[in-house]
Amino acid sequence: MATHTSRRTSISHYLTMFVNNDVHIEQAYQLFSQFRSKPWSLELFQQALQQPFSMLQVSEGEVSAVLLVSNVLDEAEIEDICVNPKHQRQGLARYLLSECLTILRTKGYKKIHLEVRQSNVAAIRLYESMGFALQGTRKHYYDTDDGQKESALLYRLDIRMAHT
Repeated sequence: MATHTSRRTSISHYLTMFVNNDVHIEQAYQLFSQFRSKPWSLELFQQALQQPFSMLQVSEGEVSAVLLVSNVLDEAEIEDICVNPKHQRQGLARYLLSECLTILRTKGYKKIHLEVRQSNVAAIRLYESMGFALQGTRKHYYDTDDGQKESALLYRLDIRMAHT
């Protein structure tokens, strides 16, 4: 596992980019899994968490948010972002995304992509407020709790033009 680096943020949390704390990894995995009907394996999650731009937000020793980001060449993709329900509506998702975009920009990345459930209105508002533009739809992409299918909305952002 990679080395552990943290820094204090203005919202009284620690931003952790590389994790070697098994407790935080387990907390992050539990948080991630509670928002998925078919969670990834712990091994796959750990691999995603070790990617250079994935982040955890830790508050008072507890994981409050997770951002998983993959990258290829000069483009990145948000694989997942989730915030502990106790910490929602505090700007953590915006903060993590903003930090990530700043780092990607300084590293020369050009675009970032993501997909989101069409019913996830709060996430859509966040992404659009940060400059992400709708690029298309994957119909019937996600399974729902009632056995139906839900479409995924595909968004992209030119990192060089992003407002962070």
